[in-house]
This record gives sequence, C-alpha cells and structure tokens, in this order.
Amino acid sequence: MTSRPPHIRFDRDKTENQQPELGVPFASETKERFRSVVESSADGILVHRDGKFLYANSFALKMYAAESLEQLQTRTVVDLIYPEDRDAIRARMQQGYEGQMVPWRETKELTLDGRVTEVEKTGSRIMYQGEPAVQIIIRDITERKQKASELERFNRTLKALSTAARL
Repeated sequence: MTSRPPHIRFDRDKTENQQPELGVPFASETKERFRSVVESSADGILVHRDGKFLYANSFALKMYAAESLEQLQTRTVVDLIYPEDRDAIRARMQQGYEGQMVPWRETKELTLDGRVTEVEKTGSRIMYQGEPAVQIIIRDITERKQKASELERFNRTLKALSTAARL
C-alpha cells in the first residue's frame, strides 16, 4: 500500500456571503438613518449635476446663507466660487464627473448674501436619483483661518518684543 499525503478539502459556507433579503421596512429604516446622519452633519453636503444644485443638507444651506434648496438653486456651483478660484474648481468638477475622487482643497466661496468664506472641500461621483452626479463635502474654515492669522500676528509681536528687550 502506498502512503498518500492526507487530502484536505476546504469548503466555503455559501450562505455566509448571501445577503439577507431586505424588506421594505428595513430599507426604509436604513434610508431614514442615512438621511438623519446627513442632515445632522457638521459639514455641508451638496449634490450637483452639471453645476446645478440637486441637494443641500441644512448645514450647507446655512453656509451659503440660503433659506431653502430652491433659493440655492437660483445660482450654479460656479457662481458661488470666488472668481480667482473658478478655473481650478471647474477642473476639479470635471474630475468628479469622470469618477475620480477629488482630494480636499482649500478655496474661497461666496454666500448668497455676498460674504466671502474660506472652505475646504472634497468630492466624488455618485448616483443620485438614478443618474450620475457629484457629491461635495464642504467645511467652513473661515474661523480657523482667522484664528491662525491672529496667532501668527501675536507670534510676530512676541518676536519683536523679544528682540527689543535684548537691545
């Protein structure tokens, strides 16, 4: 009798990769939870297609000084970009349309009431109502930039006082 190495067989439990059937109540509950997370986000969340706003959470509306999505929709995404940043943002928008993840970038934006805000944002392509669109996550960094500027002025003042004290 010849000795054969032991034969080991690995079988995968095929039920482990199967998704449970999601009933309408479960899907509806999941959708509601997602909507709640998006609406309570401390970041602005926008969806646009061809520069036209399709969705804005409450924080995004507040950032743009808009009372409603309809009011925000009176402008395009590019209308609300600081003029010097528009060309760069158009290129980023194209990246988003092409399905590329658009990295975080600082830029200036305009609000509906004419203020200039400093923001950082990122974007990615999504399907929205069955068609491709771009989702933008936007964070107002105006206050952070102001505090950094104040700190820099304070440090310059301290350095000048230190130099003067040595004389």
